[in-house]
Amino acid sequence: MTMFRPLSMLAVSLTLAVLAVLLGSGDAQARIKCGSILGPGGSHVLDRDLTCAQVDKAGTDYPDRIGVLKVIGGATLNLNGHTVTCKPGYTGPYAKDAWGIVARDSTVKNGTVRGCRFGIVPSGSFVKGMTLDANDNGVWMREKEGSGGNVIIGNTAANNRAYGFYMQETRDEMLIDNIAQGNLVGFGFHDADVALIGNVALRNTTLGFQADGPGRLMGNRAEENGEGFSISHIGETAGNIASRNTGSGFVVYTSRPAMLSLIHDNVARGNGGDGFQLQLGNDGPPGTLSSNYAINNLGYGLHVVDVFGPVLAEPTVTITGNTVIRNAAGDLADVSDCRYVLWVANRFGTAAQSCIH
Repeated sequence: MTMFRPLSMLAVSLTLAVLAVLLGSGDAQARIKCGSILGPGGSHVLDRDLTCAQVDKAGTDYPDRIGVLKVIGGATLNLNGHTVTCKPGYTGPYAKDAWGIVARDSTVKNGTVRGCRFGIVPSGSFVKGMTLDANDNGVWMREKEGSGGNVIIGNTAANNRAYGFYMQETRDEMLIDNIAQGNLVGFGFHDADVALIGNVALRNTTLGFQADGPGRLMGNRAEENGEGFSISHIGETAGNIASRNTGSGFVVYTSRPAMLSLIHDNVARGNGGDGFQLQLGNDGPPGTLSSNYAINNLGYGLHVVDVFGPVLAEPTVTITGNTVIRNAAGDLADVSDCRYVLWVANRFGTAAQSCIH
């Protein structure tokens, strides 16, 4: 009997070695635990839920922060349907900045992050199929945290206390087919070069989309939010739908030096405020609102609200080819008596101001 024991141990050792080769270095590693740094490289699969106190004791060098988990150097973290939860525990100077999963040039997918200050903080990374639930902010991308160059696709940010998805002073961000539901603000970006394509903002308290470019908003939907879209300094806004929001569908600000250039083929339908509310400024180059639809809103269909600063010498915005009908307060209102907007070839159900043509 004893003579076979060394052979059995050898067989087990060989089996483990073969498995390690077949699975690769990432899959063959020790179990993922709170504070793990995964990578460079490898495929890492979470095998259980994790509840972690804030373990990040790094200093103020934001790109080097660890978070509850950190994924680096082309590694892939597959949460495999599991949940990573942040809980109070670390009482040091950075406890208020509890970060969930930090991803650097890597992939994070297929799981949930809950209860963190920032659910996921990516840079140059691919984030897919994640649920960001009851964090302060769901997906957080800022220049000082080393962000930029992310592809964020098919995720859901729900019940976060501030933003579902937030970007500031970053470049080359792309958000596709994500859902932001029940947050304070669904999607927000400020001085960021971002493309938002096919995303949905639903029942966010204040805003569906808060957009301060330069960026693009293409084919997104804002439904049942406080306001649908708040737009400033944007390159292009096209094919978006704002419906059943408590306030206005689209609020457009033109008071920044690099004003939006094109807003076209959007729909504002059944909102509690104006369909399109245009707040004029005095320092923006010409912009165009064309081929949009404002239908069945409780406010005005197209509403020029105010002019800030000195009187403008000439119109700065052309509003052309829009269809505006059946809005409860009226289809149009221009408090500037049409001095600063050029109205051309629009279709109105009612046209009370003689300068509209």
